[in-house]
Amino acid sequence: FDDVMNTNVRGPLKITEAFTEHLAMSKQKKVMVVTSSEGSIAGVTSNRQPFYRGSKAAVNMVMKNVSYALKDRGISIALINPGPVDTDMMAAARGRMPLRTTELAVKELSAIMETLTVEKTATFFNFDGAPLPW
Repeated sequence: FDDVMNTNVRGPLKITEAFTEHLAMSKQKKVMVVTSSEGSIAGVTSNRQPFYRGSKAAVNMVMKNVSYALKDRGISIALINPGPVDTDMMAAARGRMPLRTTELAVKELSAIMETLTVEKTATFFNFDGAPLPW
């Protein structure tokens, strides 16, 4: 549990903290957190992956809070679910469910980041740009 939380929650938080001053001086002023629809408490209808789900719900909450601390500095944070992508983590799902290519996921996540503004900071986005429920 600690390893999952350190990777999925502490990692994005510490990276954002480390780069805050650089972000404040940049033109883009944007942070993307790759999260998951599994972190949507409203979307839970069964018991599966409690450590993973808990870590993604936690990173969503932590980064939503951080977004309010950084908003006055013009820094925006997007929480984005890339969907089921063909990565090492999803290797066991190959052939059992459709997996999206990493190239497609990067293209879609980049398109969301292009439209991110301070007004949209802390939005929990699906890969298609639609907001996800918390």
